[in-house]
Amino acid sequence: MAADTSVVEKVEAPALKPLSLKSPLAPTPKNPPKYAVTIRNTQGQDVVLADPNATRALVALMDVHAVNGGAACHWGGPAALAEAMAAIHAIMFATQVALA
Repeated sequence: MAADTSVVEKVEAPALKPLSLKSPLAPTPKNPPKYAVTIRNTQGQDVVLADPNATRALVALMDVHAVNGGAACHWGGPAALAEAMAAIHAIMFATQVALA
């Protein structure tokens, strides 16, 4: 194989700028979860997050509908991760509170 030893010239390009697009994502919820539990974080502060039992109940209802409708069932996946999802969403939607 031959080696390419030619000199490459510098290419001038315009500066990149971000696209101005409206985000399709929903805004951060302003209200606490409809079905909530309160826990303490490592700093001793109360944190309100979605009740994993309510998540499991909704998944069970979804599964009953799926079984009756002949679709796939999700007993293990979403139900097993309900606590992790509640904790992750609590961190994602946490807001800074100004301390007086």
